[in-house]
Parts: sequence; C-alpha cells; structure tokens
Amino acid sequence: MTTSQVSSETAESAGKTGQTAGMQCRLTITLPIALIALIACGPATITHAAEEEAAAPPPPPDICRSRDSSGNIVFSDQCGDRREEVELREATMFTPPDTRSKSARRAEVPHTPKFIPYGRLAITGPEAGENLRDNAGNVHISVRIEPGLQPGHRLQVLLDGKPVGPLSGGGIQLENVDRGEHELRAVIVDAGGQSLQESAPSSFMLHRVSKLLRKAGR
Repeated sequence: MTTSQVSSETAESAGKTGQTAGMQCRLTITLPIALIALIACGPATITHAAEEEAAAPPPPPDICRSRDSSGNIVFSDQCGDRREEVELREATMFTPPDTRSKSARRAEVPHTPKFIPYGRLAITGPEAGENLRDNAGNVHISVRIEPGLQPGHRLQVLLDGKPVGPLSGGGIQLENVDRGEHELRAVIVDAGGQSLQESAPSSFMLHRVSKLLRKAGR
C-alpha cells in the first residue's frame, strides 16, 4: 500500500467519523427538545383527554328488531345481518292520575266540626220595648243562651250595630248611653270572629234629663 492510498483511506475514515459524530450531535440536540415538549404538553393533554372520556356517558347499545322462528317480533342488542335496527326515542315522563275514590280524598282534608245551632239565644234585659230612665245613661244588658257556649265560641253584644263588651256572667253593664231608642242584638262568633248565629233584635228607650235642664234646676 502506498503512502497516497493510506492518506486517502485515512481521510475517508475521518470523514465517516465526522459524519457519525455530526448525526450523534444532531440527535443529542433534537432528543432533549422532544422530551421538553412531551413534559410540557404531554401529561396535561393526556390527562384532559382521559377526563373527557371518563365524563362522557357510554353510548347506548344498538337495539335491533327481528322475528323468531314462530314469527314473533324479538328485540335484542345483538344485531345480525337480517336484523332491522330500531331508533330509540327519548323517554316521555308520565304522571298517573289520582285514582283514589272521592271518599278517600275527603278523608285527607282536615275535618271541621259542623256547627250545631243553639237552642236559645235572646236578649232578656232590657225587655223589648222597655222604657228606662237613668240620667247617667247606665244600662244593664242580659243575654240568655241555651245550651252553654261551645269550645271556640264566644258571645258578642251589638248596640245599634256596634260591638260592646266584654260580657261577664251572661250580662254587661253599659255606661253613658245616649238617650233615645236603641237596638240590641246578641251574636255567637267563632275563634276567627265569624258570625255563627244571631238573636232577634230587641229595642228599648232610654230617658235622660238634659244637661241644660239639670243646670237650670241648680
């Protein structure tokens, strides 16, 4: 082998070595960039895709319709070549009507005791058409009720349509009633103030000496 051939082979070997070194250098530079990109983007992208896949509901199975050997229609999720695919519609919510009897529904409604009218409810004093004389305008009113008041009921007296009271022991004492004719009425009311029963009206006449006459007599 001549000196020139040795030099040529040495140069060729050096060129291959340099080319290999260059490839190794490029691989050394390229590989870390790919790793950095994978570390920066890969895990987040993979995690997000996994979350979307887990959150998505599984697709409904395909339902197919076919006929068995007896000609009956059969539905199955195993679809073959001779089976017809069935399109599933969205389920419709249905509320069944109340089939209970009227008596059963009435039993659930709170029962209010039926009002039983009192046997007697009347103004007994002053007597109807009575003339009273009292310069101070004092009038004692008496009421008769039979039987006694039921639970939740109360007795109210109206003087010329306006309530007065309260009653004590079946009577009430009024003071400074104006002279003239007045009308009395007894009323039974419930706890809510609703009128349940009224007595017949009773009128009386109250006479009082005028204040002017009393001053003149002094």
